[in-house]
Amino acid sequence: MRNTISPLSLPTKNLAMKRRDAMLTVGLIFSMLVSIGGSAQVADGKHQKLFDLYVLGEFEDCLKKAERLSEKDKYKSDSEVYLWISMCNYEICMDNELSFYHKNCQKDALKNGVKFKKKDDKLKSKEEKYLFDQNVDYITKLKEYGCSEAKSYYLEKDYRKAAYYYNLSYDLDQSDDAIRLMKGVADLKNRNYREGQDMVDLSLTNFKTLAEGEGYTPDPLIEEVFEDGFVNYADHLLSQNKVNEAIEVAQLAVTLSPQNAKFIRLYKIVSEG
Repeated sequence: MRNTISPLSLPTKNLAMKRRDAMLTVGLIFSMLVSIGGSAQVADGKHQKLFDLYVLGEFEDCLKKAERLSEKDKYKSDSEVYLWISMCNYEICMDNELSFYHKNCQKDALKNGVKFKKKDDKLKSKEEKYLFDQNVDYITKLKEYGCSEAKSYYLEKDYRKAAYYYNLSYDLDQSDDAIRLMKGVADLKNRNYREGQDMVDLSLTNFKTLAEGEGYTPDPLIEEVFEDGFVNYADHLLSQNKVNEAIEVAQLAVTLSPQNAKFIRLYKIVSEG
C-alpha cells in the first residue's frame, strides 16, 4: 500500500519549516551585526541611534545624522559625534560604490578624527568623560590609513598633499615620532624647510634617546612609516651631498631595528657611497 501524506499535516510541517527558517534568518542577522559592530564601532558611546545605524551598515544615514548633530549647539563639544563622522567616512571609503559618491571621504575621515581628538582632549583636561583610550585601536588604524594616502602622493612627487596627509595623521597622535619624522621629510621636499627640519630634528633626538635606552618597537600598523622616514631622510641628505649625516641616520636606524633588511641595505648604500 502506498504511503500518503495527510493534507492535515501539511500546514503543521510548513509552519515548522517557516519557524526554522525564521530562526536561521535571525541568527544570520545577529551574526552579521556582531561581525560588523564588533570590528569597529564607538566604544563606550552614548548615541544609540548612531550605533544602530552603524552596525546595520547604514553608513550614509549614520553620517548624515551625526553631521546634523554636530551642527547643533548642544553637541558641538561632544567628541563622540565627530568620531562617528570619522568612522562612517572611513567605512564609506572602504566601499568602492559608496566612495564614488563621496569624493572627500578620505580627507573627511581624517579631519573629523582630528576634531574628535581635539575635543576629546578638552573633555579629558576638564576631567569629564572622554573616549580616546577606549577607541585607540581605531585611531591607530586611521593614522595608518592617512599615512598610506600620504605615501601615495609622496611617490607621485606631490609633496604638498603628502605633507598634508602626514600632518593629519600626526595630529591624531603627536607623540608618534615615526609619523613626525616622515611628515618632516615631506615638508622638506615641499620646501617648507624650517618646519620640516624642526620636525626631523625632534624625531631623531627622541629616537636617539630610545636607542640609548629602552629601544623602540613600532606599532605594526605604522612600521612602514618608521622605515620610510629613515630611508627617505637619508636619501634627502644624500641629495644634498651630506654623506656623513646620511651615514649617522642609517646607523641610528640599524641601532633601533638591527634585523631590519631595509635599514641594513640603507647603511650599506650610504657607507659605501
